[in-house]
Amino acid sequence: MIQGRQWQIRKRKRREWIKRILLVTAGMGIVLCMEQGKRLWDGISARDTEEMGEQEAVEASADLWEETPQEAETTTGRNVIDGFPCILQTPEYPSGCEIAAMTSLLNNYGYPVTKQTMVNRYLPIQEEMTGGKNFREAYLGSIDDESAWGGCYAEVIAEAANHYLNDYNGGMRAKIISGASPQELYEYLEAGTPVVVWVTIDMQKTEIMEVGEDRNGDPLIWHKKSHTVVLTGYDRNIGMVYVADPLKGNTVYPMSSFETAYEAIGREAVILDNFS
Repeated sequence: MIQGRQWQIRKRKRREWIKRILLVTAGMGIVLCMEQGKRLWDGISARDTEEMGEQEAVEASADLWEETPQEAETTTGRNVIDGFPCILQTPEYPSGCEIAAMTSLLNNYGYPVTKQTMVNRYLPIQEEMTGGKNFREAYLGSIDDESAWGGCYAEVIAEAANHYLNDYNGGMRAKIISGASPQELYEYLEAGTPVVVWVTIDMQKTEIMEVGEDRNGDPLIWHKKSHTVVLTGYDRNIGMVYVADPLKGNTVYPMSSFETAYEAIGREAVILDNFS
């Protein structure tokens, strides 16, 4: 009986040791994977930032994204829309980021329109900055003059898109979602819906400026360095957002900088939605 109990005790101890060995081995594997991933990201965010500067480091991380095959996916903390077509505003329209971004969005849903068609047929343009419409009624200023500038807000781009969709007999419509919080933007991405958003060039700081008056004598308010892009993804794990930038192509920006710029401009945003 005593020998039998001793054998059972030794057997139980062996099982406990085997469990401990397995747990330690699994833990080491997790740590190694985490360290490898950390070294990969640190190689961009720390070393490249020090050697190349912040902006070039952002571009390096964009290259990493483009070189890695992506699939449309939704995982905890990460969502990226794969294969988004990015239309550049230059060289034809140096100040045409708004219409280039909307053209990219239309192309993403399979509508074969060009930025030239959108500008020439559907975008309401008022070249004189003062005495007429405001930034929510028309594109004000010059869209194709490198020595000048112009711009508009969400209402104008949505109107241009809807005029095109009506002519094309498309099954979608442009919907203004201005006022949506950054978190709500990310929720649209989780549903597979990219968003045209107003931010700033390179997510820089902006200032409000008054550029004249409209036909009613109301001040025309604009934001310096205003820029329009399409939000196509986010990754909370690395703190980055993915955008189709009409000045750069598909690229990434720090999530915090994006959210600050989006808030500073006033939460301007447009999506394409199924017509109902």
